[in-house]
Amino acid sequence: MILHLFHDEKFTAGIIDFFEKLYPKANNYVVITSAKGRLKYPDPLCRVQVVCYKSNSFKQLLASVADYDAIFLHYLDKFKAELINSSPNYDRFVWMIWGGDAYKLFDIKLHDEETEIVNRKSQEPFWLFKGLKNTALGDKLFGKSSTNHDRLIFDAIRKIRYCTTILPCEYDLFKANLPLSAIYIPFSYGLKEFNQKGRQHADTNERINILVGNSGYPSNNHMTALRLLSRLELGKRKVIVPLSYGPNRYIEEVIKGGKQILLHAFAPITEFLSFDEYYKLVSGCSVCIMNHYRQQGMGNIIILLWLGARLYMRSENIAFQYLIENGAIVFPIDGDEISLDPLTEDQKEQNRSVMERLYNHDLIIEKARNLIKIVTSGSNPIN
Repeated sequence: MILHLFHDEKFTAGIIDFFEKLYPKANNYVVITSAKGRLKYPDPLCRVQVVCYKSNSFKQLLASVADYDAIFLHYLDKFKAELINSSPNYDRFVWMIWGGDAYKLFDIKLHDEETEIVNRKSQEPFWLFKGLKNTALGDKLFGKSSTNHDRLIFDAIRKIRYCTTILPCEYDLFKANLPLSAIYIPFSYGLKEFNQKGRQHADTNERINILVGNSGYPSNNHMTALRLLSRLELGKRKVIVPLSYGPNRYIEEVIKGGKQILLHAFAPITEFLSFDEYYKLVSGCSVCIMNHYRQQGMGNIIILLWLGARLYMRSENIAFQYLIENGAIVFPIDGDEISLDPLTEDQKEQNRSVMERLYNHDLIIEKARNLIKIVTSGSNPIN
């Protein structure tokens, strides 16, 4: 039996679907929360057990860890870290590194200058006292929770036996910056399978809109991207900006600034959409700007390249480098040069070919089965 540990996250139901198709009725799914109540992103089929941190159910979960053949940690947070640190056996833990859970633990550039300005507006108390972190006065004012949190996470990372990453090249980056000695196992989360119907959908729809970012987090560096677009003749195009999750005050600042910069062309998406609704939305976009410095929004990127969109990314982004090395046609955000011209048919086909090679259904299934085989047998794939 496999235990899957989540936080309250919109991707949970899709991941459950994937593993249930792979190994039906051989998985237990748990979301650990800090407070009682309904989940923000519930599984519609009610397959998830909700466990409140420090409750009796949490203590029972700690005691039951040894009974599982594998424990998949879908994003590492303090709840899962405490479970690891309380366990006498670490051989079955797998850290499924999403990106945000690792990148926030070491020093890496996430924001450009304009985003820093927006952050100061939306989080003035935080910015006022940011320089006091890990000082005697800072500890007195705010306590040592941040330092203790990092120590808890780092202690757990040292103990984890296996890990996966969204991109293969991220493993070396994380290993160089974190106390990570876990064995790397190739793995990709399942996406809706690429098929002929999806290809026809991409080719037949009128596609003129522009997508900016994948969420309402500052790491999208929204304002810089919006200002780049404001210098272009957009015509009837809409600039679609997904903002359904992220810090509320930052999202408010982006909406305020987006309306001022792009007027009626600015189209923020503030409500959570189903996969089919979101797919329909992005299928109407012929251009996408992902202005991240780190790997983020890979699900969006894969779908957009499959649909034939012209994709702009920061050249510093490890995901940009990975895609280029694998033959994808992706454009760097350098200066003010943004083209709204659609890709040629040959360019679209090349990107689809790369996505099929890297993320085809059979390959994803093979990786998942290999992952489970290695972890449940306790073997080392390097040997």
